[in-house]
Amino acid sequence: MTLPSTPKSPAEQALKARLEAWVDQEQSELTLRWQDVQPQSALAKQRRWLWFAPVATAAAVAWFVLAPMTPTAPALEPVPPMLLADNYALDALDQRIQQAYLNGAEPQQIDQLWQEREYLQAKEQIL
Repeated sequence: MTLPSTPKSPAEQALKARLEAWVDQEQSELTLRWQDVQPQSALAKQRRWLWFAPVATAAAVAWFVLAPMTPTAPALEPVPPMLLADNYALDALDQRIQQAYLNGAEPQQIDQLWQEREYLQAKEQIL
């Protein structure tokens, strides 16, 4: 069933023209253009990742600032190596020689301690 066509008023004709113009504009915006399909340029790809550097830097700074500090062991002075059993006598004799010098012992006593040290050292070299 078709309605009979009646003459349109100037207001209706203006409205019809505006409606057709609007439809044409919408179709042109919905039409896919070749530029829209082309792959992105290298610069556009780089721009896409530009946000990553500041975010990563901020995350690293936050991690180091806010991370709980792990307790560290106090720095220990280096321990001298343990003396072998044969060296205890030599070490004790060295201390006696030092004490003799500090206490102002007789030269004969100091000479005797040095002779004992030479004997222990020679004995150690033989072993």
